[in-house]
Amino acid sequence: AGTLSRYRPPIICEVLPLDPDRPDNGERRLKINALLSLAAELDYRMLSMGADGQLSAVREADDLVLGSEPDRLMVPSSDLDHMVALGSGTRVAPG
Repeated sequence: AGTLSRYRPPIICEVLPLDPDRPDNGERRLKINALLSLAAELDYRMLSMGADGQLSAVREADDLVLGSEPDRLMVPSSDLDHMVALGSGTRVAPG
């Protein structure tokens, strides 16, 4: 956490979307929400690219829909709009 707090690098990680047909869907939801909580504590936000190629902020596990790419980008909250603009040309409201 010290390195993240000091240098504020972007982070690429793989987070699979929820799948209601999988028996571990509830457990996956809990793990994703725990990851999002940890990211929020570090003032990071997760971005996801949908099947349409658009980047969007991930606020909770249910935002990761089937068909979205499994590679996620986590960035400091202060960089969120900039990264979305680079990726898709759209802006994401803070929140």
